[in-house]
Amino acid sequence: MYFITREDGEYGLKFIDFAKRQVTSIARLQKKIHLGGDGGLTLSPDGRSLLCPLVEQDSSDIMLVENFR
Repeated sequence: MYFITREDGEYGLKFIDFAKRQVTSIARLQKKIHLGGDGGLTLSPDGRSLLCPLVEQDSSDIMLVENFR
């Protein structure tokens, strides 16, 4: 099973082998991972590729303007 960890503000990808009772660190991720809504991990059928959604920008340019004419 693959899972995401967050330690000291950094995200990581890990794998747990239940048969061996062993956790292996796969990768450290430089960006924040989006886990809400449609977020999650996807593993390819052959097990060679894993996809996860990363947050590129954590802000918005949308603002409320009242009484605009």
